[in-house]
Amino acid sequence: MQTICAWCTTILATDASRSAAEGVSHGICLSCAEKICAANGITQQERLEQQVAGLVSQCDLLLEMVGDLYDVAVALAPKTGVTIAPAAPVRAWQKGRTA
Repeated sequence: MQTICAWCTTILATDASRSAAEGVSHGICLSCAEKICAANGITQQERLEQQVAGLVSQCDLLLEMVGDLYDVAVALAPKTGVTIAPAAPVRAWQKGRTA
């Protein structure tokens, strides 16, 4: 499988361990990223910081959902006879993120 720049079609990577039948993945090359950033009046660093902030936000949302699912599992456990392991690591991470 190859990864190509979605703007200029430059080949960015070839993954020999994956089948060519899996097709093509798309990314962006440094040259096109710089052009797009310049056209939008931001630096590459600012673009990367925006992407990281978005990923962190998505992780926070997923962890909140996991916490909610854990709470449901704990509430249902006595009715089902299932033993639920403590969720201390997830809860500690959530607490650290909201502090």
